[in-house]
Amino acid sequence: MSHSVNRSIYFIAGLVGIFFIVIIVRLCYLHYFTDKVTLSSPMLRPIRGAIVDRNGYLLASNVESFSLFAHPSRIEDIGDASRKLSPIIGLNSSWIRNRLSEPKDFVWVKRRLSLDEVNAIERHKPEIEQLGGVGLQRVQRRYYPQYRLASNLVGFVDVDNKGIEGLEFRLDSILSGRSQKSDSEITSEIYGDTVRLTIDRFVQHIAETELENALRQYEAKNGAVVVLEIKTGRILALAKAPGYDPNNFHRYSRDILRHFSITEPYEPGSTMKVLSIAAAIESRPELANAVINCRGAIELADVRITCARPHGTISTAGAIIHSCNVGIIEIMKSVRRSDLHKYLAALGFGRRTGSGIPGESPGILRPERQWSGISKSSISMGYEISVTSLQLAAAYACLANNGIYVEPQIIESIESVDGTVKQPFVPKIKGRVFNENTCSKMLSWMNGVISSGTGREARLQYYQAGGKTGTSRKFSELKKEYTDRLYVSFAGVAPLHDPEICIVVILDDPEESRTGGEGAAPVFASIADKVLPKIGVSLRKVQAGPLQLKENRIPNYTSGIMPNFRGLSLSETISLATEMKKTSNIEVSIIGRGGNVFEQSPRAGERISDTSQIVVVCR
Repeated sequence: MSHSVNRSIYFIAGLVGIFFIVIIVRLCYLHYFTDKVTLSSPMLRPIRGAIVDRNGYLLASNVESFSLFAHPSRIEDIGDASRKLSPIIGLNSSWIRNRLSEPKDFVWVKRRLSLDEVNAIERHKPEIEQLGGVGLQRVQRRYYPQYRLASNLVGFVDVDNKGIEGLEFRLDSILSGRSQKSDSEITSEIYGDTVRLTIDRFVQHIAETELENALRQYEAKNGAVVVLEIKTGRILALAKAPGYDPNNFHRYSRDILRHFSITEPYEPGSTMKVLSIAAAIESRPELANAVINCRGAIELADVRITCARPHGTISTAGAIIHSCNVGIIEIMKSVRRSDLHKYLAALGFGRRTGSGIPGESPGILRPERQWSGISKSSISMGYEISVTSLQLAAAYACLANNGIYVEPQIIESIESVDGTVKQPFVPKIKGRVFNENTCSKMLSWMNGVISSGTGREARLQYYQAGGKTGTSRKFSELKKEYTDRLYVSFAGVAPLHDPEICIVVILDDPEESRTGGEGAAPVFASIADKVLPKIGVSLRKVQAGPLQLKENRIPNYTSGIMPNFRGLSLSETISLATEMKKTSNIEVSIIGRGGNVFEQSPRAGERISDTSQIVVVCR
């Protein structure tokens, strides 16, 4: 009886052992072979979520692709296989041979094959099958259908679809779907979430186009534009030029890939004067009526600070409108350092905005205890402080929003694959910084900058606006001194009497522009003129009274140089075209039936000849 029981026990134990051996063999087979050979295998397949603009236009998506793999141990003649594969997939046969000679059971021969390469493999399918151990694996490849549009913001992924730059990097866990459960027991697919940005594709395109035009015209090294929705903090555009195509990111240098003015702060120059004077008036309201005598220069702790010219007797408003350094310094003498620091900190300087943009710099606003005797004056003129374009835009938006600071944001929502909103947009209101009277004064003076001050080239065609020019010299870390290289900028809001958007424009090291009024202000005007109607700002928002058109003046024509038609009326355009015809055999084609010129080709300042095609567009 005991022998029978023992035999039964051994028999059962043997069956269990065989069962576990079968399971282990099966698992090894699935792990090493099935999931890498068959296209229909039940392996985990993550589907990366899309990135879209606020209206749903794709900025980053997936396309199906194939990769060629091999099991080297199954290939009888590696040399023969290398020679046959080389012309089909366009790789050196020696490289393929080395790859197949690696002591691995599985290797990728070439990943993300092009359509032509896949077709070539299909045509040579019989001879490839004879090699043994070589096959195609279906994979997901990241694709950027808008190419350069918002590339410095969106970023890109590596060959394994892992984010390595931009929002692709920062939101990798959300987009990749890691830590989520499988949506299907059959396919084991995991879908990443869709990220909807606040970016508007049209606004972004306009910002990038105008910025690239400015870089060419003024021969600048880099440029940046921020378009911010004032009341909500939505970033409608975040442009950087030159840009790049993320589908081929490996072709570009690191300098092109970085996001100028977001990852690297800069000294803003005179655009800081508006914010400093706002802080001054907030802390001492009587300074709004101050009167200063500007002789063109002022001595400050053995440092001579000059103005573009002597301004004579000038008010606080005049100091802003004409960017008077002496006036700003004299006004700020009555302001405590602690008050200036308090308001600049409240405007977000010295810390990240919380926008969600990867790599965003906090800028530099040193603690008051580290300020020197001239720091208050330097900071009030935009030196000894470093800011990002986004910080500056948020600060100007605060003035335009009756003193309420709203944090900029780049993410509109995060949505599941079925469209369910997981994380909706909620404005992040941080609180009041300035009272409404201070803001009203500053907006009025900013309008004066455009109507009669340093920012005349920022005048819009059909809307009133306010803003401030900025020009700052670049500091050389090597020489430990300021150089003749410049940042030129303009920060403005529009329409003036119910501001909807704030636009900041920065040009880095322009060769053909020496001030923000010359280089950056026209870019502001070009963008605002196109964007305001697009976002639904009606002309009824323009205050009653004459429109803020550019002055009706006909520029002098120099033979061989394209004049600036922009802003001219139809009759003035005809007069200038007639003047050009007198000195050279040039025909000017005028498109449109009236209004003012808002586009021209070639651009102002470019060389032209009798055979040039001159086109101006009126509206």
